Amino acid sequence: MLTHYRLRKLEARSLGLTSGESGELEGITAAGSAQPREAKYGLLQGVLDKINALFTGTDVDETNGVSAAETILRHVVDNPKIQAEAMANTPIDFQTSPTVAAELEDVMYASAAGHSNAMKALLQKSDFTAIVRVLVAMGLYEKTRSEAERTATAG
Repeated sequence: MLTHYRLRKLEARSLGLTSGESGELEGITAAGSAQPREAKYGLLQGVLDKINALFTGTDVDETNGVSAAETILRHVVDNPKIQAEAMANTPIDFQTSPTVAAELEDVMYASAAGHSNAMKALLQKSDFTAIVRVLVAMGLYEKTRSEAERTATAG
């Protein structure tokens, strides 16, 4: 509880303008003059469509497909060979690199095994209260409310 507060003047000085300047600000020149920009990695719906296309004909839903793609991405960016390919190539050459495809397969197996081991460990510990604390720290409450509001307005 705050019981005392003291405010005192430390020093006073003039914040003068550059000599010869009038100091006036330029007003708005045209309403809506900003240019629309598309996200660097494309529209989110386009990314979701590509993820869904990967899992067409399987029983993997969109949520699990996105989760799998994000997991793979996190592991792939840490791979030194893939990092070297990214540094040595243009985006188009990188996308068609046989090294990236070969390393991707290894990364996918490793990430699947790691994910499976992590889930097994959490289920064996059965400390769901601790898991909830971690998820809340990661934004579970805010993300869940946001999704509920999005669903309510869409439906």
